Amino acid sequence: PQGKWGMMMKMFNRTFFRIEGSNGLVQPVFFNDIALATLNALKMDESAGQAYELGGPHVYSWDEIYEQFYAITGIKPYIVPLKLENVMEWAHSPKLSSHYRYMGKYWMYPEFLLNESIDITTNPDEKSFEDLLIKPASFAVNAKQYVNDILWYNAGANEQDPQAFNG
Repeated sequence: PQGKWGMMMKMFNRTFFRIEGSNGLVQPVFFNDIALATLNALKMDESAGQAYELGGPHVYSWDEIYEQFYAITGIKPYIVPLKLENVMEWAHSPKLSSHYRYMGKYWMYPEFLLNESIDITTNPDEKSFEDLLIKPASFAVNAKQYVNDILWYNAGANEQDPQAFNG
């Protein structure tokens, strides 16, 4: 989530494009928890041939995730609601099929914007972190780290201190 948020904040001067009604549910998970789960699965004999659904401990809507990003950074975005019909028309317009698409790159494709309308949650009946002896960290605990990673990535050498939001 933070990649799209960071690119829109940087590329479009705090303008955030949202498709109306696209507020799917997700279970964000910290990448360190995924790495630890992979290591544990390799070490445990009983994990051979098993499939695991790895998701964070809490379910969030995309609006809740972005609200946390805005609260941490203090950035007030300009949210532009887009109708799905307009976005699909824009995507198939012959005028916007050449260099304009390159300028917008992948974060303006309708498929990318529509990803937020899909629920991505785990099935509680499937094997998960608990079966690999891991208690995953909550998104709220790591939200500040996510934001700092994006700010550091998007900041130029003299533009912004990457430690600005550590307090």
